[in-house]
Amino acid sequence: MNVLSIGNSFSEDATRYLNGIAKEAGVNLTTVNLCIGGCSLFRHFQNIKNDAKAYTLQYNGVITGFSVSLKEGLLNREWDVITVQQVSNQSPRFSTFQPYLSELVAYCRELCPKAKIVLQQTWAYEKDSKRLTEEMKYSAPIEMLNDVKASYLKAKYGGRVSKICIDGGFGCPNRDGTCGVGGCIYCGERGAGEHIDPTRSIRAQVEDALARDKRSDALIAYFQNFTNTYAPVEVLKERYDSALISDRICA
Repeated sequence: MNVLSIGNSFSEDATRYLNGIAKEAGVNLTTVNLCIGGCSLFRHFQNIKNDAKAYTLQYNGVITGFSVSLKEGLLNREWDVITVQQVSNQSPRFSTFQPYLSELVAYCRELCPKAKIVLQQTWAYEKDSKRLTEEMKYSAPIEMLNDVKASYLKAKYGGRVSKICIDGGFGCPNRDGTCGVGGCIYCGERGAGEHIDPTRSIRAQVEDALARDKRSDALIAYFQNFTNTYAPVEVLKERYDSALISDRICA
């Protein structure tokens, strides 16, 4: 698999050890990062227009010393996955994403029509750091992270996105003796979804949420209670599919 990242220090962090991890698992994975420190989507857009050789080429986590343009990087080989992202200090503000994200994605698809384009979400700054409190004016990392998540969800789905919590009737291997008993310390008796009515079917829970939430353009169905992958594949598919009852359910 060939993965190309178009980004900055955050894409560098994400791919630095990825080749080595894959190799340990017996997976043949090549990672290339086209990196400019602090590079925004707007600057990527400018670099497309100017065909600027402004990117440091990093190969399997190693800085090569070569500078390339986006076009050269995209045409270097057949890419399976291409990741793009906003610079971290602009990630909480969706207004900074467009139209530059759409232009970048369109350019990638034009030159690499077979590649899957992935939006890589950045993360929050460290607790009590000057970047978090003074530059970004946040009091805690979770505040920044929530804004970042909202921006990336809107960038992916094109509007306001909210999460609905569903009880899928799953169990937990840390309760039934498979891996342990007593459960995890962060779960209550109902598996962290105490506010959900377990007597309602999955479809009914989704219908209730759709009726309540008229503001969101899209909704993510999140199976909250216990371990939401703890069942045979055919059971998982049946339960997951039963939540997909509206075009507003995006994931």
